[in-house]
Amino acid sequence: MVRTSSSPSCRQSAPRAHRPEVALGRLVARGLTLVRRSHTIWNSPMGMRQRHCYAQRRPQCGGGHNLDRPFWQDASVSGMADADVDPQARFLLEQWAAATDVAEGEPVRTAESVRRDDGATLDLQSPAMPMHDVQDIVIPSGQEALGARIYVPHGNVSRTLLYLHGGGFVIGPDAYDEPLRRLAAASGCRIVAPHQRLAPEHVFPAALEDALTSVRWLLNQWSSDGNGELMPGLVGDSSGGTLAAAVTQQLAMEQVPIAFQVLIYPMLDALATSRSYIDLGKGYGFTREKSLWYFDQYLPPTADRRDPRVSPLYGRNFRGQPRTLVITAGCDPLRDEAVSYARKLQDHGVEVEHWPYPGMIHGFFQLTGALDASRRLHEELGAWIATR
Repeated sequence: MVRTSSSPSCRQSAPRAHRPEVALGRLVARGLTLVRRSHTIWNSPMGMRQRHCYAQRRPQCGGGHNLDRPFWQDASVSGMADADVDPQARFLLEQWAAATDVAEGEPVRTAESVRRDDGATLDLQSPAMPMHDVQDIVIPSGQEALGARIYVPHGNVSRTLLYLHGGGFVIGPDAYDEPLRRLAAASGCRIVAPHQRLAPEHVFPAALEDALTSVRWLLNQWSSDGNGELMPGLVGDSSGGTLAAAVTQQLAMEQVPIAFQVLIYPMLDALATSRSYIDLGKGYGFTREKSLWYFDQYLPPTADRRDPRVSPLYGRNFRGQPRTLVITAGCDPLRDEAVSYARKLQDHGVEVEHWPYPGMIHGFFQLTGALDASRRLHEELGAWIATR
């Protein structure tokens, strides 16, 4: 089954000589409040006029998937030379670019700076949804204390999800509180979100060890005291998608079942070799250079970047994996490697679904206050999980 987003999209002109990937927090700290208020401006009278202008000038993008052939052979999903950018995403990109154009110099990227800058994501999120219960716990671990947060949407949940957060292995979970509340409410599931150790303080395989510890702890909890709950599922986005895919490969080799895995624009190739890294490597928020920088923080210098625990795309045996949902953003450099991974899974007999979100940019799962497609993703993913 292939499902295609039907949101309108807009063709972006060739990226200019700017760096829209400069973090939002740094720009706002310099007094450039356009980014913080972008979702408000979009719905203001000025924004409505701009939206009307976009609607008048954009080409009618097909965006649909050709159901007569596998989705990875469809040029509208993989290998596009040009990207169709959703108007709301384009609006964000233009605000970031405008702020970057007047920023002084080029900031030096450090773990501390990207963590600080990530705080601006909170300003592009909706108000936090109330939960029946939210708890901070410690998962038993032979390593350092492994913290986690549990989200309980109501008093009668039927399944628990393990959610592995993104952030390039470097950034923590602070900007995931609202999105995980929203996903818990949409799916009706309890969500356990571990706080895996971060690079560069803790390099590979620390985060993977924490992810494996978390999923094994959850499965043990379910098997010993599940109270009739359905088998747990596994979800991860970006670098959390790396961990989710690697964990699922390991569980399959051990013949340990889980209900399903959901990979949201996962980072699956530490060498960044796919075509979309060329087509979309600059000008769409997340860049090839930034992806490689994150892997540089995570991996020791001697690490093999083709190790499937680092780059799940290079795994050799995908048999025995659970039902898989792969979600991609049309204007994301990571897009094509996720599509290639879905093909490999299907070639090995795994039941796979692919949901492409045309016009979306990397990280849109978190931007619930700025992008209609982000809220739609939560609704659709929640409904999918609820019916598994």
